[in-house]
Amino acid sequence: MVLEFISQGRTEREIASILKISLATVSRDLSFLNKQAQDNLKFHIQKRLPAQYRECHNGINQVLKLAWNMILTDSVNQSNRLQALSLISDCYRYQMDLSTNAGIIEEAMKFYSSSLNSINKMHKQKQDVIDNSKIIVGELLNADETTNGVF
Repeated sequence: MVLEFISQGRTEREIASILKISLATVSRDLSFLNKQAQDNLKFHIQKRLPAQYRECHNGINQVLKLAWNMILTDSVNQSNRLQALSLISDCYRYQMDLSTNAGIIEEAMKFYSSSLNSINKMHKQKQDVIDNSKIIVGELLNADETTNGVF
């Protein structure tokens, strides 16, 4: 539910109010969901994407082999030969796209790393704000106790 409400643009405070749970619980849920998303993205970029890239290249090579075999066979009519040549042309174009766009994978991995660093920095800043708030509240409480209600 928390993820659903966040995707609707609701604030953590609104979500806590709607679900009748504490703000800390919403924050903890969001931290868990962010960690889960990071893990999923990391797995996809590091494990799945390279495998899909390799499978795609392999599939194109198989199609090329079959298309060339069709062309080289005497029993294939002229129309089928032209279609096979068109397919070969498309395959080479797709191979070139995959080869020249391989940088996209590297860029995605760089983006993931920089995003992870940014998220970690924001999390640390948030924790620093919480820690500073606790210190200020503690100082205010101590100051209140030492004045014994004089002010």
